[in-house]
Amino acid sequence: MDTLCDVSWYTSETIKQSGVYKVNVDSFISFMDLSQGCLKHEWIIEEGSKFLKNDFNYKDGNLSSQVDENKGLVSTRQQESVFFAKPGMTKVVLRNVFSEWVRSNTSEPVEAVKEGDDWVLTKEFPIDVYGKLDPAVTVKKLDGTVVLDIEPGYEVSDDKEQWTKIELMAGDQLVFIDKEGGDRPDSRTWAVANRTYSDKEAVVRFTNANTFSGFTISSSRKEPKANVRKIIPLVVTVKPCTDPFEIDYASSYVDVTSPDIIVLQAKNGAFLKATGVTDDFTVKVASDNTELDVIEVVIDESDNSRLNLKLATPVYPDEKILVSYNAGANEIVATNANRVLQNFSDQEIRNDYLGESVIPDAALKLCGFELPYAGNYWADNNSLKHCSLSGDRYYEGAQSLKVDINSVLSSQIFFMQSEPKYFALEPGTYKLMHYIYVEKAGSGLAGKPYSAYSMGANNEQHDEDGQIVQFKFPEKTGEWVLNSLVVTYTADDIKNGKMGYKFVFPQTTPQGSLFYIDNINLIKLR
Repeated sequence: MDTLCDVSWYTSETIKQSGVYKVNVDSFISFMDLSQGCLKHEWIIEEGSKFLKNDFNYKDGNLSSQVDENKGLVSTRQQESVFFAKPGMTKVVLRNVFSEWVRSNTSEPVEAVKEGDDWVLTKEFPIDVYGKLDPAVTVKKLDGTVVLDIEPGYEVSDDKEQWTKIELMAGDQLVFIDKEGGDRPDSRTWAVANRTYSDKEAVVRFTNANTFSGFTISSSRKEPKANVRKIIPLVVTVKPCTDPFEIDYASSYVDVTSPDIIVLQAKNGAFLKATGVTDDFTVKVASDNTELDVIEVVIDESDNSRLNLKLATPVYPDEKILVSYNAGANEIVATNANRVLQNFSDQEIRNDYLGESVIPDAALKLCGFELPYAGNYWADNNSLKHCSLSGDRYYEGAQSLKVDINSVLSSQIFFMQSEPKYFALEPGTYKLMHYIYVEKAGSGLAGKPYSAYSMGANNEQHDEDGQIVQFKFPEKTGEWVLNSLVVTYTADDIKNGKMGYKFVFPQTTPQGSLFYIDNINLIKLR
């Protein structure tokens, strides 16, 4: 090949893992052909895209006014900037003609094809043009009655008298539903009655007697980046409640960020006074009636419909927690109608606390497959025949372990859990857990076993297989499933105070299965 013939190009946007450029509508990408020795050169675009003027100003917010209509759909200039005026898939094509065969020196090489006496190299740049975000909202009562329904394109009046009005009693709830208007939003933030929510369906409790308005939804997209905020034209007037003041047990919970705090949610009002009431509460673990001492009771500073119970010791994962209240000399008072909190006994509150990992921080990224383990026998003996780190799917972070049973297994597959292989561990009861995502289930995969061997370290060079924890492949496909089992280790199980794991997929794992493993963890239980 003639050394004067070379093929390369430059774009102002970085191509993504999917192999497709992602841009917002009414934005642009600049393309530059750096090839040498070509006889002819063309940039070709499709309808809905436009070439910008040579001297356009990218800082000007109105790029549409800087389109060069005279250029049409084909340009022979070395450098062009393309304006994308229409949402959807499109492409920009670079077509170069050479006198001899050439190939691009890129990660995915493109080769010239013979056409008559010439060699033609065609490079396509696929582009996904994302449309604008346009939030759409439905507001309902808990019984399903629609209070307000906003479609995309809805114009909100500046006159609040034109807004929808509704009356509620203190403690009533409304459901704010994001209908995900516009082109592929991936998150939202609600601002309602001085609180924020991020759920697609946000359940909002109105606890204080007042009139509320000015609610908003901010719809967001990470890639390509976009954010739009829309006012929700709703006025809510909350009237005082005269019913007995009670706790909503289903909405009360263990604080997952501070498991020594229990949050009690008022059902029909807000708290005004809660002093000198520490001894009036009893908190216990249902399995063995272990009492957890309450050392402080305070009204939540950010939300006076919540009462926080501070415990002397934290709650552990999977524990069923029961709370009782028996009013003493100092009653807990509501904000209106001289109401006091009613007594209650052994009411279960939600415990979603997953626990604290005992795996060292240095190993957690390896347990989440964010970093490779370069030692022996990390996965599939490092052959990559069936196992590999992958960004295709992940529960958290950016990678997981991809296991592709693309052929009949000649032996079991095993991989190590952490690096360093062994970590310090004390005798006790733990929960061994990980997330698994089954994308393709080979024949009979659901319910089949796979194992985790505990491995006590006799020394730094040798290990011994210990307890076998046997998991099962989930019935569900197409979603992340938490697999966890409780294990108890004695001092004899833990050699030299250290522990490690070896995960094993048996030789009988069905061919055609494709699944992902992420976030292996070991959690201390009571």
